[in-house]
Amino acid sequence: MITLIATLAIVSGSHAPLAATHPKLAVTPAMEVAWMNVAQCENGGQNVNGSVYSGMLGISLANWYAYGGTQFASTPYGATFDEQIVVATRIQGGAPVPDQYACSAW
Repeated sequence: MITLIATLAIVSGSHAPLAATHPKLAVTPAMEVAWMNVAQCENGGQNVNGSVYSGMLGISLANWYAYGGTQFASTPYGATFDEQIVVATRIQGGAPVPDQYACSAW
């Protein structure tokens, strides 16, 4: 569902404001622990260089672009874990705690 929302944002041309409205977030140690659970579920805690889903959190390239990830690196794989957390938090509308009901792609 999150991929669909980002895709719709790209199609509608509204992706620039989405990325701009969420300033860089200070990632806390508690956030890193919570997001590491997602990373374990998504990619076994490994930083994966995938063609569609990438990084430790398995963020789709469409979402990476739509939510301003390129301010850090061209793909999630090239970004630090904290930078991936910042983008994943933007995808969730600013919620700092992961909101995945099951292990699924971003």
